[in-house]
Formats: sequence, C-alpha cells, structure tokens
Amino acid sequence: MSDLPSVIQAGAAIVLAIVTTWTLIVLRRYAADTAKMAKNSSQQLENSQTPFVALVLMDPVPGQSEWAIRNQGFGVAVDVNHSRWQGPEKAPIMSWATPLGPGEVLRIGREDGRLSDTGFTIEYSSLDGKKFRTFVKRTGNELKTSFQKL
Repeated sequence: MSDLPSVIQAGAAIVLAIVTTWTLIVLRRYAADTAKMAKNSSQQLENSQTPFVALVLMDPVPGQSEWAIRNQGFGVAVDVNHSRWQGPEKAPIMSWATPLGPGEVLRIGREDGRLSDTGFTIEYSSLDGKKFRTFVKRTGNELKTSFQKL
C-alpha cells in the first residue's frame, strides 16, 4: 500500500500527458483553419475589387450601333489601353483610354471597335497595381472573350 501514492501520481502524469497532447493537436488544427479562413477572406476582398473591362456593342439608335468599352467589374480600371483599328491593310495599334469606374462606359466609335484578324485587346490595371488583359476574337459569327491576370 505504500506504493499507492506513487502509482496514482504516475497515472495522473500519464493522463496529463495524453490530455496535453490532445489539446495541442486540437490547437494546431484550429490555427490551420484560422489561417485558411484569413487567406480566403483576403482573396474574396481582392476579387470584389477587381475590374473587368469588356468590349460591348452599344445601340443608342437602331441601325447606328457603335463599339464601347465597359467596366463590368466592381473595381476601378486604370492605365486602360485598347487596340485601335487602322484599316484593313495595317496592324492595330494600342491607344490609351481614361480610367473606368465600375459600370462606366467609354464609347470608342464604329471603326475602332472593328475586330481585325488579330482580335481586340484591352489591357488595364486595378488600383492595387495588378494587371489584366481582356481579349476578344471573332470565331465565325461569335465573339469569344477571354480574361487574363498578367
């Protein structure tokens, strides 16, 4: 019976070690989940402020449609450049445009929006400096638009 206190003490130490190990495992999982949530939250905020600039066909008067560039995203597009049609024999050149806020439209006219064989390109940046490109290409009778982060 004189060994009973040391047996109880040894058993308590083993139980304490098991509980401590289990607590550390749970804490480590909690820290990993918290880090994942913080990363996803910042990514969601970034996506909610990203501009998306697209080529659209405006038709203010039936039969007199013209091309325009519209920011369909939720962030401001700065450093906007778009290809400018130079005629059937010349390659398009890049032309600067004003910054576009969410929902803003920049009319570029009837000729400038023509799609050459190389397509139509819009390059722009978000306020945090990330660069993007929207590319429009005619395939048959359809316009295919692609969006890239640069």
